[in-house]
Amino acid sequence: HETLLRLLADSEQNVPFSLAAEMLGVLLLFEIVREAGLRLPKAVGGAVGMIGGLLIGDAAVQSGLISTPVLTAAALSATAGYIIPEHHAALTVLRPAFILAAAAAGLPGIALAGTALLMHICSTEIFGYPVSAPVAPLLPKRLADIAARIGFRRLSQRNFRISEIKPDP
Repeated sequence: HETLLRLLADSEQNVPFSLAAEMLGVLLLFEIVREAGLRLPKAVGGAVGMIGGLLIGDAAVQSGLISTPVLTAAALSATAGYIIPEHHAALTVLRPAFILAAAAAGLPGIALAGTALLMHICSTEIFGYPVSAPVAPLLPKRLADIAARIGFRRLSQRNFRISEIKPDP
């Protein structure tokens, strides 16, 4: 809506940094708070991380170093990163890379970075087997439970061998 767009534009006018610099700064602060929370005892670490993030974020917005929409976007990104905690190290590298791609070329930069990431995933193999199988290489018979699970009973009746997805040498 026009009012929302005006509100977002007005909040960005008072900030001395570019949008990319703001996002990189917020992500750096978030990583510092997250590391501090990890190094504290488990009972206290989560609370310190949450309260520390709120206080630092609020102080940064009040001082005019970052805008509220940037803080909100960074908080959503950080919260979404907890959905799959095993991939946190990869997300720590990918977030700044995508921010820099967006700063350099806008939406085409994000598309290019996404394409490069997809190409990397499709070319990655673990123990000689493609990570992206059965999508790449395409194995139509094995696509049964890609979009939606077909049911454990039918899955258990399938005759599946891991050697079927190994690419030919």
